[in-house]
Amino acid sequence: MASLLLLVTAAASPPTGFDLHAHRGGRGLAPENSLAAFGRALALGVATLELDLVVSRDERILIGHDLELDPAEVRTPDGRWLVPPGPAVHTLEAAPLRRFDIGRLDPASPDARRFPDQRPADGEQMPTLAELAALLDARGPTSAAPRLVAAAGCRIRAPFHASLAPLDIRRAEDLGLLVVPRTVDEPERMRELVGRGVHGPIAECPDRLRAVPAAIGPPLPPAFP
Repeated sequence: MASLLLLVTAAASPPTGFDLHAHRGGRGLAPENSLAAFGRALALGVATLELDLVVSRDERILIGHDLELDPAEVRTPDGRWLVPPGPAVHTLEAAPLRRFDIGRLDPASPDARRFPDQRPADGEQMPTLAELAALLDARGPTSAAPRLVAAAGCRIRAPFHASLAPLDIRRAEDLGLLVVPRTVDEPERMRELVGRGVHGPIAECPDRLRAVPAAIGPPLPPAFP
């Protein structure tokens, strides 16, 4: 079992000059591999978010560096520091893993002395890639979230339809991604999105939208009565 390294370009376009990476999100300033760290790095201005991935027992991908939870960085839900050795990540399912608090360093640890400027963020949990993508959607440049999706080896980008711009579709397609916005149930809105080039909707009421592709051109998926 090994952790995986992922680099997410946070700049509005691929860097052509000084490529400033925030290691583990910038752990000298905020708890490593946390949404607090990634948010602070975006606010500071970096070209790339460097982060690590681990896999839980139920095969969920989470953002984290260590194969065993580090007692110097992790507290139980009631605020107690873990007793060494910490449990192996692959022995726990994602839900209990995400109940641990990664929001500060143990003040008695070497890392606390190494990173005296790290700002605590109590209550931080091991993030998912979806949560990082949502942060990039809200705070980052419009091209950052599609690059995260592609870097993670995914094939489909599913942004909220109201925030989808034509440039987002082109950038995703340039990365080989299909764009399937959520959640669309108004036929007129779907016609507009199909006209922009999306590959289909995520719908609460798919029956409403089956007439839209037929009227515009893309083939419908078959029915199996």
